[in-house]
Amino acid sequence: MKNFKFNYRELALILFFLIPLFLTPIIVSNYYYQVIFINIMIFSLAGLSAWIIIGQTGIIFLAPIAFMEVGAYVFTISITTFGLPIWMAFLLGVAITAMLGGLLLTPAVRLGGFYMAVLSLILGSIFYNGIFVFPDLTGGSDGLSLSGTNLDTEPMFYFVGIVTILSFFLIHRARKTKIWTGFNLVEDNEFLAQYVGIDLVKCKLYTLIIGASVAGLSGCLYSFANQFVAPAIFGPVEGILVLMMPVIGGMSSILGPFVGGILIKLAPELLRVTGELRLLLFAGILIFTIKYAPEGIVPKIKRFFQ
Repeated sequence: MKNFKFNYRELALILFFLIPLFLTPIIVSNYYYQVIFINIMIFSLAGLSAWIIIGQTGIIFLAPIAFMEVGAYVFTISITTFGLPIWMAFLLGVAITAMLGGLLLTPAVRLGGFYMAVLSLILGSIFYNGIFVFPDLTGGSDGLSLSGTNLDTEPMFYFVGIVTILSFFLIHRARKTKIWTGFNLVEDNEFLAQYVGIDLVKCKLYTLIIGASVAGLSGCLYSFANQFVAPAIFGPVEGILVLMMPVIGGMSSILGPFVGGILIKLAPELLRVTGELRLLLFAGILIFTIKYAPEGIVPKIKRFFQ
């Protein structure tokens, strides 16, 4: 049981950020802002996927948004075309995303480095443009809508909140296992990892499968919560923002993707009153954060209180 010993300080930080968000429907009654907070939680899971793949083993994978897109479309098509129940569509979306992550990226895992970065960009482009190739199935540029599966905003908020909390909690617990220690050793020193008997290919493949599963789950949640999917939602700009979430929040902490997701998703909405200056001010905030907190917001906060 040693592998599952709690890091109570880290867990307390997770709850410190997640519980207030989970209580938001009680505090914020505005529908628009409730939807924003729902999407913050969903995209923080996509950021968690990037944190797992890039931050834990150092794999240069630049398109976690592609896995989110696959999960969203598999979930939506499973319901609209094949009439599957919601719970089965969730399972299918996560399973197919994990399978694609394992099968398609195995050759690049063996080569690593630059090849993985290139292949991830190619796959991201294929998934994004593939939506337009089968418009009868995917809805093309118009996207797909769900009907008859929606919850009221408040129950949806709690559902997404529970899934988000459980996902972060399970990954937090998984970090105490031996296999996760192997992930970190691969990131620190691949030659040392090989020397102590760690299979680099298998270790990196596990990381990609776990990360792809989390991203696929976030895509399923997005489709279920918003009742709509379209290619524009998973475009290159959104992909870059997802990659920035763990960087802004802090790669050294599991809280990084969540805190980064709050800043990246909430700041543009709060700056909407500035009109055309909104994106310029948002870029300025990101640059300021990177300059004065290069290790991320969470490590900065930790040092402040220590």
